[in-house]
Amino acid sequence: MKRLVTVQPVSVPWMVSPSVPDFHLSVNSNQPETAAILNFLAFFGHDNTFDYVDTYARISITFSNGFWVKYYPKSSDNESKILSSYDWELVPEFRDESGSLKGSKLRFREYWQQTSICPDPSMYRLINSDWVCNNIQEYEHYLIMGNDFNVEVMCKSYSWKLEV
Repeated sequence: MKRLVTVQPVSVPWMVSPSVPDFHLSVNSNQPETAAILNFLAFFGHDNTFDYVDTYARISITFSNGFWVKYYPKSSDNESKILSSYDWELVPEFRDESGSLKGSKLRFREYWQQTSICPDPSMYRLINSDWVCNNIQEYEHYLIMGNDFNVEVMCKSYSWKLEV
């Protein structure tokens, strides 16, 4: 029986730039502790808590002990079908009491400003992924969605930093 993959947003104060993320992916199999590094432009919101960040900044994510990496165009029909079969219920929609999305952008921004955590950063942990369940249990599967490309990485952990 096929497991349902659950999509869980990671807890970070930024989101992948919704317009031009400008992904740069480097993979080095000779250094497994930093086997995959993804650089991109991130949006920190208009009222972010970082004194040294305006609204956009370059981010570098290091995927420690990256095991598998997949980079593909967002328009890929096969990948779109797979992603649409996932359970996205953990990604908040900010509907009002009646279930309407009207005003959801304002509620999204308010949540982000109050918590300093972007509710939908376009980076997700994929729970019950075939990559992890069929391979090595101590690894985690991450999906980073850009405007034109998506990146998937299976790794033990990740860390991010601002690029100076």
